[in-house]
Amino acid sequence: MPTRPRPVVCHLLLLVGLLFVPGCFFVVGDTICGSELDLPCGRGSYCQYDEGSCGDGGAVGVCAAFPEACTDIYQPVCGCDGETYSSSCVAAEAGVNVASAGECVVDGG
Repeated sequence: MPTRPRPVVCHLLLLVGLLFVPGCFFVVGDTICGSELDLPCGRGSYCQYDEGSCGDGGAVGVCAAFPEACTDIYQPVCGCDGETYSSSCVAAEAGVNVASAGECVVDGG
């Protein structure tokens, strides 16, 4: 999951060609996605946001390749789509970001 600060303003400046802006953090090779501009990712990748963000509020993510294989270790996570996945890797295989650790809570009412 992305752990570096990714302010929307910084990425918009990067998009228009300003590669160095004090206070902005960029990593060469990152392809940004999401944001208010709804920037897409290329084939074979999905927009990965910080855990719990789910891309809400114009969040900026990083295009990440779908995992090629996941282990069978059961560490359930709740996906941003409201479905429980056996691990964050399995969620990523489906192109789904993680909303929270543990199984999704379903309202009984």
